[in-house]
Amino acid sequence: GYPDELNATAKIALTLKHRLRGGESELEIFYRGLAQADCLYDNLCAVDENFDLRLRRLQEWQEHEPGSIAPLVALMRFWHVAAWAARGCGFIKDVTPAQLQEFGERLGTEMGYARQIKPEDDPEATRLLLELGRDVNLPRPQVDAIFAAGRKHFPTYFPIYTTYANMVQEKWSGSRDLAVPYRPSLLSDPDRDTAEVAYSFSSVILLYATEDDDVYNAVTGLDWPTVRHAFATRERVYGLAPRDWIAVCYFAAVAGDRAAARDAFAHFAGQMTYWPKRGSHDFYLYVLPWIMARNNGPTDGPSHEP
Repeated sequence: GYPDELNATAKIALTLKHRLRGGESELEIFYRGLAQADCLYDNLCAVDENFDLRLRRLQEWQEHEPGSIAPLVALMRFWHVAAWAARGCGFIKDVTPAQLQEFGERLGTEMGYARQIKPEDDPEATRLLLELGRDVNLPRPQVDAIFAAGRKHFPTYFPIYTTYANMVQEKWSGSRDLAVPYRPSLLSDPDRDTAEVAYSFSSVILLYATEDDDVYNAVTGLDWPTVRHAFATRERVYGLAPRDWIAVCYFAAVAGDRAAARDAFAHFAGQMTYWPKRGSHDFYLYVLPWIMARNNGPTDGPSHEP
């Protein structure tokens, strides 16, 4: 039956050997598909039309495999998504008391599963424990300990790095001095390929640590040569998906590197799905004309002046 099929899939996915182009692991897709309505990308505020059915199936899986970690992780992720769907993704000033109450109640249910799981049990468990720590304001040393454990046991489960990169942004941490130390901490990993792939994933998160196109600064600690090299390593190891090439194009455009932006565009042309910060309309109005210009001289990047 389906519990046995889920167990077999989980067992294989937990090896982290099966990945999509760009480095996304089968395990990420497995848990996303089980726990939320949108299995392509995280969309925590989507309404799940199959909420009750999804929950019942996950509970049946857990009852069928009471000693297995995977059903617990899936249920923990389910309630994490459910909590944020109840809260909504708006600013706190726009969240009603009723929404906050349901958010807290569902986080409490998630925490019940979390108490049965350790970071080293499962890669996704590490990521979820980090997010739960953020949501309940866990002290920074405890958050750091979760991250360190996950990084040690599952160094190539890259959502661990992106989740932590999100948490060191000022909007979550309340501090402006956490993102910069995070960058060299990644590149200090003795496995250079893993370090640079993790850096490439995290850089996409860190670019949102500041406003507008102010990406290469003292808040993020990012610089274009390092970002470019990190994505080149990721392309060599895992290949790059169109969404990844869009990120490369953005970083190149902000850096004023028209040749690199043009090369990246050649890899995703016709598959524009998003443009960081400003939206795809900005890409077509300003960035694409700049990319297509025949002038290859020095440039500050595309002008956004009307």
